[in-house]
Amino acid sequence: MGGTQSMLPTKMWTASREDSEFLAMKIRNYWFARGYTVQTEVYGLSELGESYPSGSHIYSVRSNMVGGLPNRDPKAPINTPSIAPRVQHLMVRA
Repeated sequence: MGGTQSMLPTKMWTASREDSEFLAMKIRNYWFARGYTVQTEVYGLSELGESYPSGSHIYSVRSNMVGGLPNRDPKAPINTPSIAPRVQHLMVRA
């Protein structure tokens, strides 16, 4: 059984707050082992001003990283889209 390994996540990290908290901890620990301090927080869509699709809950891990790399200032605030006005991309239909 050869083949290539999928690059897709093996777990739906956003399906429960507990899984998202675990992912946030993994991100912090990954960067801490490399000498960086990263702040993370878990938010539900409703906390970010979004609405849930019917019958589901989605959680989001937010951090103070920039472009996927630790911020130069470890005390930088966590990036949350609820602070900035929501702008929809021109190519997306709601």
